[in-house]
Amino acid sequence: MYFAAFSPNRYKSTSNNMQSLRWVFKLFIIFSLGLEFFQSDLQVAACTEGDRAALLRVKASILKANAGSLSSWVGSECCSEEWEGVQCENERVTGLAIENMMLKGPIPSSLGPVPPTYKNLHLLQLLDLSNNNLSGVIPFFLGQLPDLTHLNLSSNQFSGPIPSSISGLPKILDISLSHNKLTGEIPSQIGSLKTLMTLDLSNNLLTGPIPESLVLLPKLWSFNVARNRLAGPLPVALGKGMPSLLSIDLSYNNLHLGNVPDWIKDKKLYDVHLAGCSLQGNLPHFTQPDSLSTIDLSDNQITGAFGNFFTNMTSLEQVKLSNNRITGGFPEFSEGLYGEKLWLRWLDLSSNQVTGQIPSSISKLAHLERLDLSRNQFNGPIPTTLGELLSLEWMDLSINGLTGKIPDSLLGLVKIRHVNFRANRLCGLIPQGRPFNIFPAVAYAHNQCLCGKPLPPCKRRS
Repeated sequence: MYFAAFSPNRYKSTSNNMQSLRWVFKLFIIFSLGLEFFQSDLQVAACTEGDRAALLRVKASILKANAGSLSSWVGSECCSEEWEGVQCENERVTGLAIENMMLKGPIPSSLGPVPPTYKNLHLLQLLDLSNNNLSGVIPFFLGQLPDLTHLNLSSNQFSGPIPSSISGLPKILDISLSHNKLTGEIPSQIGSLKTLMTLDLSNNLLTGPIPESLVLLPKLWSFNVARNRLAGPLPVALGKGMPSLLSIDLSYNNLHLGNVPDWIKDKKLYDVHLAGCSLQGNLPHFTQPDSLSTIDLSDNQITGAFGNFFTNMTSLEQVKLSNNRITGGFPEFSEGLYGEKLWLRWLDLSSNQVTGQIPSSISKLAHLERLDLSRNQFNGPIPTTLGELLSLEWMDLSINGLTGKIPDSLLGLVKIRHVNFRANRLCGLIPQGRPFNIFPAVAYAHNQCLCGKPLPPCKRRS
């Protein structure tokens, strides 16, 4: 209804990652659903008696378990701004956003874990109950809200299966059921949701395979099933569908991929999260690297050197390759064909077998905010050019073989909040300026001969 002209590509830029895009999408939904409510509220704040009665039944059922919740729902004008979380259009309730209200469950069993009176609000387009503590099963009747476009039940304690009735939402755009205790398989009926754009089922207890019916979702651009118990091979047919896909997260399941599937390497993706997927062999070659914003291949068994892995990844913002078996020297990051600046903000190469020196060319990563090179085999001095990374907030160089002194140029890191130089072979005076001289002493422990605050003073030469 509100997204005929929506296209995720409209929001793509080298300085914005997919997390920003998701927030734009969700805020746009809420804004669109609420716009006419705010306009009409300037004229009249009335609502139908049927909708008001349904809302009061919702409030009454919740009040039995949560005294004081929804206390603003009083009076006859339920479409007024005083009724917190209620959105209206043409005097009818079209949205309920009662997230983060500390609502605790279970709702009395006679009413169901989510009050059945919601089904009386059949014009709902937005239903957001996220960030509460509601429990029980997701009720079947939620699939009987024909105008629903946005369903968010994330961060609760819902259990049991995802109801197959969810396939009865012909206008649904966004489904988020993450951070619950849902069990069973992902229903194959989900393939009937032709309008679906984002699907987040992460952080549950889901089992079984990823359904092949996903291939039937022409508008799906964000798919997240991370941290479940999904197993089995990925359906080969997925490579022939999901033409709008931009972001995929299969991390920390029981998928045992072995290699990154060709269809993932060949798609024009922004986000690729395959952490803990039992990947083996060399780093994958993405055929459209310039679109990638985030790559997470951590906690796998990837081997070999970086080689040309980062070539032409000019939009890259986050790289997480920790806990693998990567060897060779520090990777080379190429600028664009026309000298475009690199936008990398997060680089995590920790717990690998990377060798050699940290190159002075690391200064090219001018937007870097977090750098983790810990638990590798780096040697030689810390490059003075690290002090040119003026956006750096977090740096860990611990458990390597770095030598020499910590360069005073690092005092130029005005945003730095965390450092760790522990367990190297560093020697000499620690930079005597804030915050380096007030970081915990453990950040400098187990080196050759570091001295000066926060460690004991340097010994004078006789």
